Amino acid sequence: MKRYLTISFALVLVGCGGSALSVYEFASDQQNVDKYKELEYILKKEHGCDKLSQLYDFTQLETPTVKDLSEIMPIFGLTANDASKADKVYNINFSVLNQYNCDDVGNTKQLVNDLVQYCNNKYPNAPDKQHNCEYYLKQSIFVFSKQDEYAFADDKRQVIQQVKSELEQGIMNNIRKIHPLPDDTEKFLPVFSASELIKTRKEILGKYDGDCSSGGWLCEEDKTVTRLNAIRILYSVCKHSFRYLGEQPECVCYAHETYKKVNYQNLIYIDEKGGKLPQSKKTEFDQIFKKCKQKLEKQRYGETSDY
Repeated sequence: MKRYLTISFALVLVGCGGSALSVYEFASDQQNVDKYKELEYILKKEHGCDKLSQLYDFTQLETPTVKDLSEIMPIFGLTANDASKADKVYNINFSVLNQYNCDDVGNTKQLVNDLVQYCNNKYPNAPDKQHNCEYYLKQSIFVFSKQDEYAFADDKRQVIQQVKSELEQGIMNNIRKIHPLPDDTEKFLPVFSASELIKTRKEILGKYDGDCSSGGWLCEEDKTVTRLNAIRILYSVCKHSFRYLGEQPECVCYAHETYKKVNYQNLIYIDEKGGKLPQSKKTEFDQIFKKCKQKLEKQRYGETSDY
């Protein structure tokens, strides 16, 4: 909560550059700063606005660290130490945000009356300055006023719902900076764990003696063939062999159940033979696809179909 003043003042800069009382003039008066902090301190926080504001602060970090992430973990029912665990943070339960609606169950109305009286006394006979003073001080209470039209909307719940949606996206963006997944692998979650995907990129199966610059999945630019390459190749084989388009859950399951069962020679065979499986793997892998299909059908329909 210590950063409210800086953040909130930054938010109001957009629409108030030519006002009778600029944000700089307001903030340079220590009496105004003291009043802002007073209102912020005595605001009753049990309605959850303080937690949403803490999450907002996190989303604004350009280069977040594990320590920064650890500070918001308790809001999601996790521990600070969980911030260092990729599997934990990629499975954060964002539904927790639904309990924080910033409903006015505290002393907001009383504080608004208080700040209006303060501004009237501070800038007597100056209606424009009174208005600006009220606007700036209200930022200590309604901390998510990103634009003037949001500031005191009649339907605050609608505003907060929009804030929550933006927070979820912003939090995930910063999690990706702290625990980066290999490119184009989020589609494999949650069948693969985040730590599993990160680890597969480091497990080298061999060094390819052909061309790795053609845009295929067989190898990296340095010609290494990794477990991650195996996942991508087997996922692609599944989509094409079984005529699936798009990101199919059956093929994610298939890749997960087969990627540890292939070696370097298997992979170059698949790649160089246009996606065909080696005879030594075909029967086993076809059965794996069938089981993945049945598993997903059972989850969806409660029964499976024949093939």
